[in-house]
Amino acid sequence: MATFLEYKNKVANLFGECIAFAQNNGFTSRLETLRAGKKRVEDNKLVVLVCGEAKLGKSTLLSALLEDEGIFPANVEITTCLATVACWGEHEKITVTFEDGKEESISRAGIQDYATEKRNENNHKKAKWITVETPNQKLKDGLTFIDTPGVGSLNPLHTQVTYGFLPRADIVLFVSAADKPLTNSELVFLRGVKKHCENFLFILTKKDINDKFSLIISENTEKIEEFTGIPKEKIRYVPVSGTIRLASLKNGSERMAKNSNFAQLESEMWNMITKNRANIIIAPPLGDLASSLKAIEKENHVRATGLSGSPREQDELKNKLRKLHEDRQRLLSDSAAWQMDIQREIDVIGADQNKLMVKFRNDATDILDQRLKERKFINNPNLILNEIVLMASATAQAISENVYTRLCGLKSGFEDKTKLSLYENVIKNELDVDDDPSIVFDKLKTIDVAIAGGRKVMFGSMGGGAAGGIIGGIMGFIVGGPLGIPFGAGLGAELGALTGGTKGVIDAIKNPGADAAPQIRMAVSKYINQTVGDWQLNHPQYMKDVSYKFIRSLRESVESNKKTIEEDMADLQSSSFLNTEKRAAEQKKLMEVKAGFTKLVNYLNEIRDTKIYAASKPQNVHKQPEAETNHFSHLED
Repeated sequence: MATFLEYKNKVANLFGECIAFAQNNGFTSRLETLRAGKKRVEDNKLVVLVCGEAKLGKSTLLSALLEDEGIFPANVEITTCLATVACWGEHEKITVTFEDGKEESISRAGIQDYATEKRNENNHKKAKWITVETPNQKLKDGLTFIDTPGVGSLNPLHTQVTYGFLPRADIVLFVSAADKPLTNSELVFLRGVKKHCENFLFILTKKDINDKFSLIISENTEKIEEFTGIPKEKIRYVPVSGTIRLASLKNGSERMAKNSNFAQLESEMWNMITKNRANIIIAPPLGDLASSLKAIEKENHVRATGLSGSPREQDELKNKLRKLHEDRQRLLSDSAAWQMDIQREIDVIGADQNKLMVKFRNDATDILDQRLKERKFINNPNLILNEIVLMASATAQAISENVYTRLCGLKSGFEDKTKLSLYENVIKNELDVDDDPSIVFDKLKTIDVAIAGGRKVMFGSMGGGAAGGIIGGIMGFIVGGPLGIPFGAGLGAELGALTGGTKGVIDAIKNPGADAAPQIRMAVSKYINQTVGDWQLNHPQYMKDVSYKFIRSLRESVESNKKTIEEDMADLQSSSFLNTEKRAAEQKKLMEVKAGFTKLVNYLNEIRDTKIYAASKPQNVHKQPEAETNHFSHLED
């Protein structure tokens, strides 16, 4: 068994050996993939999203977890609709990113100038997020914590911004408080969260103000299971007191540290992180590595046939490669025909998304009608808007995932029909190399493997336009800077349009007057129709861009495939002209290459069989009390 750090180092070392092997033996076509995989393993980023309603102690919780009170504003009236991203940095650097893409470096004292309503009312400074890079040892292992604005009834804009980060979350810490049970708006939000991330840890803050907090946990658990469908046994609640934990850090009291229950929180959190970090960070590049080994094995087969194969075997391979080359040439010469077929399929995919847009409008209108029959929603119309914002966000993400999944199927169909796999039915794999990461980590979902580390951000988050007035701009634009995914052109404009539209609805329903229901209906209906109108206006251009890039990528794959076949045909031909001495030398070298290759495959299989300890956490995490040490003994890979 190994800790995650040991396991990660094993994988990084394997990548290093594969890169050296490819360089030394002429397998240069695999170097880019191998280097990218090694970098991803070494970068080792995992995103922990902290969300929940405002004023429940999220910022205090994070300050206590990181043992640093200066990053996340706490004890303020209310934060703005900004997220604060905390990640590792050799030297501390705090940056505000604005809606126009400009950045400004600030000090810790300047964080509240942007992150609180008191100093940045209605976000008039037009900031988008704050990034804190800091040499905190608890972040050195690759964790990124995101403190989001409060979800729920206070401000639908906050819910909207938080939802924009969800597709990038690997683990969600969902925060509620010990002084009150979950509200309907929290449950609606939680149901939306479940569609993006299944790795939850439920935190009950402020346990010090309610001795009977276990009753709140029991009630919350019942509600979560009923409303979201998450089974009770998977609802892990941890009661804590961030205030007591921060006090214990100041006075060194072990009794207060134990009473804060942060030891259990850190144990549960690090068990979950360790379990999922291997899946998220290691599995996709490990699958790419296995694919590279399979490709190298097939190149070896060509070399071996040229050097040691019988005349009949050489002729058979030449004929098969020649046939594949002719097929590729024909695909490139007749590309107009298959490109038209692909375009027709993409047109159908695009048209089908309009059905989801219309369904959202109908469902949202039905929800609006139902909620306006109840006085509690009329008295608090933000509850209605919150629910519809979440529906719109979920619809935008569903459109994105639907397009992505169907294009994956279209690509697979194209490859099957054209036998684009270089040695399809030509060369038999002799070694046990499996390039499906789900074989290595069987709990991964197929779509997560296909995304290979992009979480569920599809096509630049719908290219901004297709997601229209809700998630396209927010999700696509926000995940650009602090989380390392580049955003496309035009996404910034989407954020501005979205924010303005939602603010308009909030203003319209803030003081609806005596005859409230018609006024609320008019404002929210306008919002629904405008959202769908934006989608339908921008969706054709989005699909046009997707189509262009998709067809271009298929053509490039065919061209690359053809070039590789030509190189192998040349290698096969040149092998037949070697004299006896040179042939013997090349055969000896080939045996050495095969031995080195077998060693790499054995190393890969050894890694696949490695089990990982759960207790992989920063060294300066305070020691856990004896009674709380046996949550998990180990994890299956």
